[in-house]
Amino acid sequence: MRRSAIGKLARCLALVLFAGALTAGCNDGQGGLLGYTAEELYPENVGTVSVEIFGNRTFQQGVEFHMTEALIKEVELRTPYKVVARGKADTAITGNVLAVQRRVLSRTFEAGIPQEVQVVVTVEFEWKDLRSGEVLRKRASIQGTGEFVPVTNYPDHIVSEPYDIAQHEAAAELARDIVSLMRRDW
Repeated sequence: MRRSAIGKLARCLALVLFAGALTAGCNDGQGGLLGYTAEELYPENVGTVSVEIFGNRTFQQGVEFHMTEALIKEVELRTPYKVVARGKADTAITGNVLAVQRRVLSRTFEAGIPQEVQVVVTVEFEWKDLRSGEVLRKRASIQGTGEFVPVTNYPDHIVSEPYDIAQHEAAAELARDIVSLMRRDW
């Protein structure tokens, strides 16, 4: 009876040692385990960010202001950084609106009038450390989309959404994507 208890104990000990060796091999080298860590997602040596008004290389007026406003809100909401004026910032985000396209998704059957329209906004951006001059992140082309319903005829009323709804939606999607790219490399 005593041999079986020792055998079970030896198997348990071997299993524990094997599991320890297996998980040690999965360590990511930064204190994490299997790709998970409790460390901050964003670089910790940055405290403030300046978000410059985006340039606009299109004929669509105002999209640069929507983009800048959405990015400021997203940085304040999702990162540990404070948005400040350029002279007081550790880093700066600059960018340009490169293109604004409208795509008709569907048309009315009777008259062929656009029923759903998608707006695609393409931007470039750069996040730079103002202290060292190092470019932290840069993308030459990133897109965001939004949709709106220009005119829909229901039996007893007409529904119409303004174009700005889609433009705001595209800018918000772009801001979320840019802030996600600001995270540390894994």
